[in-house]
Amino acid sequence: MTNLEKAVYNTDMSNRLRNTGRITMDDIASKLGLSKTTVSRAISGKGRICQDTRDRILACIRENGYQPNQMARALAASRTYNIAIVIPDEKSGGEAQFFSDCLVGITKAAVSHDYDTVLVVVPDDDMSGLERLVRNSKADGVVVTRMNEQDRIIPFLKSRKLPFVLIGTNTNGDILQIDSNQQEGCRELTKHMLDAGCRRIALLAGNRGHIVDMMRYEGYKAAFEESGLHPDEHLVFWNAQQNCAAAVNAALEAHADCIVCMDDMICIGAVDYLTVVPVRIPDELQVVSFYDSAALSSGKIPVTALHVDSLNLCMRAGNLLIDEIEGRTPPRRNVAEYSIIYRNSSR
Repeated sequence: MTNLEKAVYNTDMSNRLRNTGRITMDDIASKLGLSKTTVSRAISGKGRICQDTRDRILACIRENGYQPNQMARALAASRTYNIAIVIPDEKSGGEAQFFSDCLVGITKAAVSHDYDTVLVVVPDDDMSGLERLVRNSKADGVVVTRMNEQDRIIPFLKSRKLPFVLIGTNTNGDILQIDSNQQEGCRELTKHMLDAGCRRIALLAGNRGHIVDMMRYEGYKAAFEESGLHPDEHLVFWNAQQNCAAAVNAALEAHADCIVCMDDMICIGAVDYLTVVPVRIPDELQVVSFYDSAALSSGKIPVTALHVDSLNLCMRAGNLLIDEIEGRTPPRRNVAEYSIIYRNSSR
C-alpha cells in the first residue's frame, strides 16, 4: 500500500469510526497491510505469529478502540461467553446479603474476562429453569451458590459435562469448589464464648437441609467437646428464622446466658426482640452471630460476628469458573479466610 493509499484509507477509517462508532477487523488488517487471519490470531492468542507483528496489531487495536464482535467471537470459539448464576428461591430473605454479594462479585469477575452473566432462580423442587438454560446452550458454565443435602443440581451438571463451581463445601474432591472454613470458624467463636464463662449457650439455628447450616452446627458442637462439655440440645432451636421471637423467648425461659445466631437475619430478629423485652446486651445476655453483615456492624448494638469477605469470595468463584471453562484447570478445593470481629454484644 503506497503512502497515498494509506492516507486515503486512514481517512476512510476515521470517517467510518465517526459515522458508525466502530471499526472492523478488516479495517485493522487493511490499515496494517496484513491478512484478516493474522489479525484474528493476534487477538485470540492462537496460531503462529511473530511477536513484532502481534505487538503492531495490538497497538493498532488500542489506538483505534477496536472491540471484537461478541457474536462472531462466540461463534468462532463455540461459546456463549455467558456464565449462569444459580440462586435458590429464598423466600425468608435470610441470606439476602450473601446472594446480593454473589451477584455483584461473580458479575465483576465475568466482566473482567469479557463474559456476561445469566441469573437462574431454582426453587428447591423445580430445576426446569436450569434444565432449559443448559438444554438451549445459553451458558458456558454455572456458579452454584448453595447446595442442599438432597441437591439435584450438581449431579445434573455433571451428567451434562458442563463446567461449574460450587460456593460451598462438598466431600467429592473432584468438584471445583470454594468456601470459608465454616465449621472451624463457628467452633472458634463458640469456644471463645465458653472461655468467657458462658455455659448455657443457645443456638438459633437455620435449616437442617442446608449443608452450610449443618457445618455451622458441627462447629458449635465441636467447641463444647473441646471444652469437655456437652451442648444442651434443648437450647438448639432449628428453623429459628420462621419465628425468631418465639425462639429467643424459649432461650430466655431456659436461662440462656448467650445466644449464638446462625446467620445475620436471625440475629437481627433476635436483637430486635431483646431490645423490646427488654434485655440488656451484653450485661444480661451476650449475643453473637455465625455470619456477619453491614446490618450487624452498624446497628444500635453492634454484634460480635464471624466475618467472611463474601464479595471477594464470589469474585474468586467467578474467576475459578472462567479458568475451568478456558481449560486452565484450577485447584479443586479453594478456601477463603475468615475472621472474628468482636463488638459490643459480647464481653
